[in-house]
Amino acid sequence: MIIPFGFLNKTVSGGGGGGTTSISSAIIAGLDDVEEIISTATVSNNQGTLNLCYNGTEQQLLGFRFTSLNIPATATITSAYIQFQSVATNSDALTLRIRGGLDLAPTNFDWDKLKPSERTPTTSFVDWACGNWYYLDKTVNEQTSDISVILQEIIENTGYNSADAIVILIKDETSSTASRLAKAYNWDNNTTNSPKLYIEYTY
Repeated sequence: MIIPFGFLNKTVSGGGGGGTTSISSAIIAGLDDVEEIISTATVSNNQGTLNLCYNGTEQQLLGFRFTSLNIPATATITSAYIQFQSVATNSDALTLRIRGGLDLAPTNFDWDKLKPSERTPTTSFVDWACGNWYYLDKTVNEQTSDISVILQEIIENTGYNSADAIVILIKDETSSTASRLAKAYNWDNNTTNSPKLYIEYTY
């Protein structure tokens, strides 16, 4: 289990040469956590909430961009997950598919840049069976499954630079219209409850 650290904190245990580094990065702008309606390719980036991954009957692809992680290209990712905060209670069965983005030096999701659906996805993916979410909870129930295999593929991609942001894509690829509702950065325009990526790696 990764112990949550503060926004953009970095700590190293065991010293250099094989120690474990724990880092975290929260979404810091509304253009870094967005919803894209798949049927119309319309991107929304000013919402206060994130529908994972249906908004009514509209299927969505969600894009997240995490910055300032500075993971070395030669690192071994040992653990990684995203922490959300719930906005509504929901216990409907739901499995979401998580991939990463392989585009080098990925930009945010502004209107004149690449939409989530236009990002090059990783081959690796993780299926996340969501647990029960309860109003305003921010617990293990609102954490994704371990996505270290996705992060590993991203940093091993030819041309990756440790200064690059990390893009994560989430979509429901089943026939279910179940959903989970989480806080976005624009909920209160700060990082306290925006989606946060936690990573541990050795180097």
